[in-house]
Amino acid sequence: MRKLASVAILLLLSGGLTYQAGQAIAARVNVQSSTLVPEALLAALANAKASPNRFEVHAWLTLKQVDATQGSLRQEALSIAKNFLQDTPGARTNASSIKESVHARQQPNMDVVAVTGTLPGMPGSVASVLCATLTYPNAPVQTVAVIRITSPYEKQTNFLTSYQRVAQVAREVTAHPEVNATLIGSVSRELTATTRMMLLSSAMNHLYVNRPHVTSYTYTSVMSGESSLGLPNLAVGKGMQNVQMAAHANSFTHRTEILVGSPMITVEY
Repeated sequence: MRKLASVAILLLLSGGLTYQAGQAIAARVNVQSSTLVPEALLAALANAKASPNRFEVHAWLTLKQVDATQGSLRQEALSIAKNFLQDTPGARTNASSIKESVHARQQPNMDVVAVTGTLPGMPGSVASVLCATLTYPNAPVQTVAVIRITSPYEKQTNFLTSYQRVAQVAREVTAHPEVNATLIGSVSRELTATTRMMLLSSAMNHLYVNRPHVTSYTYTSVMSGESSLGLPNLAVGKGMQNVQMAAHANSFTHRTEILVGSPMITVEY
């Protein structure tokens, strides 16, 4: 426990300087670049010496404050999917190669319609558009959409273009979408809690994160905070967060899964 505390203290002491350095870098780059988030996540994973194996990009969109019918949800989902599930820009495959399926179901407090397909040139990928009406007690009715791409990590360009695709379509639907990206990789050994903390500390410093929040358990360690690189922010409690990183040691495979997300990790681990 003392070792874990000492790692956290060292991280906090070094955080101010790295944050200032990050601000200086952010002032010299185009923070609106659509490749900034995926490149930052790739850099963090590389710093942790982890090999990427899959990723998820998704956007949460609030469409309207009304209770929509199944029919209108389906129409909305298909309208977004028509643009979202088009061919990758520059690809030579035509739209007919994309297989789409529509599913509708009713749940307590929720009506859902989902449209799914695969993206050309990305075997194993799943692209989906989900539209839902949420009717919970003591909360305003909301009609929302989630657009998402999940895929094995084959090459960097697939991750970059997937983030660009989700962000672009999300901005066409609503002015202020919440876009998240998560990159998952692993290292070929089971790391101890102290080693996980050191690994995460190094990666978060690499992203110029100031005063991260630190949590560590027997098999899992998590750090989150605000990078000064101009990544999209998320309000968390009384502070802001735009990057989260986790290391989960698997005692069965004897490997450690490394996840990094911006502004947060959106997959289970």
